[in-house]
Parts: sequence; C-alpha cells; structure tokens
Amino acid sequence: MFILSLLLFIGGIALLGLAISMPVAPGVFFALGILVLSLGIALPIHFGGTPGAAQRWSISRKDS
Repeated sequence: MFILSLLLFIGGIALLGLAISMPVAPGVFFALGILVLSLGIALPIHFGGTPGAAQRWSISRKDS
C-alpha cells in the first residue's frame, strides 16, 4: 500500500509540473494532478496502515 501511495503521490506531482509546460489543455492535467495527488494521500489514511491504531486513538476509550 505504501509503494502504491508513493507512486500516486509522485505521479500527481509530475502531472502538476507537466501542466505548466503543456500547450494544450493545461487545466485538465492540473486537475488530474490534484486528483491523483489527493488519492495518493487519502489511500493510507482510508485503509490504515497500522493494526490497532483505531483502538489506541479512540476518543471513547476510558483511561482508568
């Protein structure tokens, strides 16, 4: 999951950089770069990479 997220993140940054130099439809590449970049950030947050992290950071947990 980490490798996929890293590749999506770097690919999104590359698309953002490519949008600057594109003579045709730079807005499409810019929007696509933002979507790919945000997908690369959202995947590890959505699926979670650490087992038990939800229990450790639960607000409803009672510390007694």
